[in-house]
Amino acid sequence: MGRTEMLILLGAIAIFGRFTLTINHSRYTNEFWIIQTEAQSNASALVAQYLDEAAQRAFDEATIDGAFLSGGTADLTASSLLGVESGETYPNFDDVDDYGSLSLTVTGANGITYQIQGRVCYVSSADPTTPQTTQTYYKKLTITVSSEFMTSSHAFSRIFSYYHVG
Repeated sequence: MGRTEMLILLGAIAIFGRFTLTINHSRYTNEFWIIQTEAQSNASALVAQYLDEAAQRAFDEATIDGAFLSGGTADLTASSLLGVESGETYPNFDDVDDYGSLSLTVTGANGITYQIQGRVCYVSSADPTTPQTTQTYYKKLTITVSSEFMTSSHAFSRIFSYYHVG
């Protein structure tokens, strides 16, 4: 084999090597985005599950037995006390604000591990984005989910209201 053939062979090997690296990089990038998209999709489904569960609970500890709030918002749990009451653990929550103490590590059907955190605050109907320090007829539950397969955590919120006449 002459010098020319050797240079052509080395050039072909270099081009093939570069082509192989490019293909592998593209496959890795595509798989990364597929896994991340699947993780985000499953995270959304998990959060929806917890928000739906909370919607099945009483609005407040004071309304668990269908009690009417004769004292208005003063009968509701103080904002500094929102969260689980003594002895309550998930999944045996009985009212919406218990989900503010939600802190779970869940493994999804796809084998991805998610960290779930809950937060509850009172909000007003005029400004549902600003937490209130006093009781109102509206509670905002925010559930945040994160995973090593997601580039950032995602927060989902739902506002729960207590129907009152007044």
